[in-house]
Amino acid sequence: MSSVLLLILEIYVFVLFGRVIFSWIRPDPRTFLGQVNSVLLTLTEPVVGPVRRVLPSMGPFDFSVLIVLLVIQIVLVPIARSL
Repeated sequence: MSSVLLLILEIYVFVLFGRVIFSWIRPDPRTFLGQVNSVLLTLTEPVVGPVRRVLPSMGPFDFSVLIVLLVIQIVLVPIARSL
């Protein structure tokens, strides 16, 4: 059970990194990369969105993905390993 949870968390971390990378290049939505970006946004926004709304505005910087990554690594991974 814990190995499945760890695998899901690891995959989600890669999805979050993909979201960050695509936020830097901003692909055209009509291309394949744009569709991949859309899928990444769909998968991550339910978790990242609420964190973004709680954090104070930092101008052009969005630290919500970083906060989610830290929570996964510091809180969720040790809990999953202990199961």
